[in-house]
Amino acid sequence: MPQTQQFLLMNSHHEREKAFETHLGATASAGSGPVFHGTSISRLYLILSAGLKNVSNTPLMRHGAASGPGIYCGDEQATSLGYSQAIGNSWSNSAIDQQMRVMLGCELAKYPTANTPTHVVQDETRVLVRYVFLLPANYHTPPRRHVVPAMSTAFAMLRSGRAT
Repeated sequence: MPQTQQFLLMNSHHEREKAFETHLGATASAGSGPVFHGTSISRLYLILSAGLKNVSNTPLMRHGAASGPGIYCGDEQATSLGYSQAIGNSWSNSAIDQQMRVMLGCELAKYPTANTPTHVVQDETRVLVRYVFLLPANYHTPPRRHVVPAMSTAFAMLRSGRAT
């Protein structure tokens, strides 16, 4: 879609990557899958520097923990898009539209084989942020089957060290 900006994160904090890999074991390609997490620009710096955190039942929680405490991720972009917030006020000369929303593309270790539209991840080390998407206000989410192959390939390349 025009005006969508995506940023691929080449790596995460070393200890976080290492902890993530312990969940994958010998079946790395079959043991993870892409999920999406909607957020706001005000939380992006902390997420990028420390990773996604389980802030359920703390003052940092934005939405109720309806399915229990954990990091909430969606299988479909449409699920997480509702939790993405517009960037809002920014520098007047910025090339980024203030109506753009922030969504994260994440890799989830121990990805369930059952069809689960929403994942409540209690163990923070099972989730790595791999993409930051800036989405225009009129963004239409593609079906999961259109984005999973490319994201899964990128995840495998990042883990192998071949992504350049």
